[in-house]
Amino acid sequence: MCFSAEASFSAAAVLVPVGLYALSKARRDMPGWTLFAAFPLVFGVQQALEGVVWIGLGSGDTELTYCAARGYLFFSHFFWPAFVPLAAWWLEPEATRRRAMALFAVLGFLFGLATYLPNVLESFELEVGFLQNSITYQTRLLHDSLISRSVVEVLYALIILPPLMLSSEYRIRIFGGLVLLALVATYAAFYHALISVWCFLAAALSLYLVFAMQSALGARRADPPGEVS
Repeated sequence: MCFSAEASFSAAAVLVPVGLYALSKARRDMPGWTLFAAFPLVFGVQQALEGVVWIGLGSGDTELTYCAARGYLFFSHFFWPAFVPLAAWWLEPEATRRRAMALFAVLGFLFGLATYLPNVLESFELEVGFLQNSITYQTRLLHDSLISRSVVEVLYALIILPPLMLSSEYRIRIFGGLVLLALVATYAAFYHALISVWCFLAAALSLYLVFAMQSALGARRADPPGEVS
């Protein structure tokens, strides 16, 4: 996160148990929500890794810093572009929307490979440091010589956000809108630490998914069979 190791670990301490509860609840009562229910848990692990990055940078332990940073970037650069569309696909009952979401999941997987793999190869330099009380990740991409970084950032958003906004579940569309607002706010105020800050805000917003799942469960119990929830 963009403040301190303590803040990152505190976020993880909240997200991990909430995520475990949500997963248990989803598997028992709302299997379609299982992947979305995993969001807080995964974000908790990611925040814990950034806490380790803070410790590594503060102590000057280069090996610890880069090991934790590569773990963190696995989620930000590879996991989320594929998993977000997959979660939307898993929940979606409508065939046409499911096909679109499946396509986004495949594109996210390929995009993730292209953006993450260079950062685990020794021949590509990864730079991690402090800037304005935030952690910055200066990554290297396979397509750096072909596509500007701004275009890559737009492509990332175009893979993450549309599957959420396409969902027939209005609660997921609300989540997509919140994530979009978080991106706009981060881009405007914390562009120097876009990866770190947007991921933190998305992690906090993932707690909304637990409320959304509970709301959907209540609606399913109250509504006649066949109601989308």
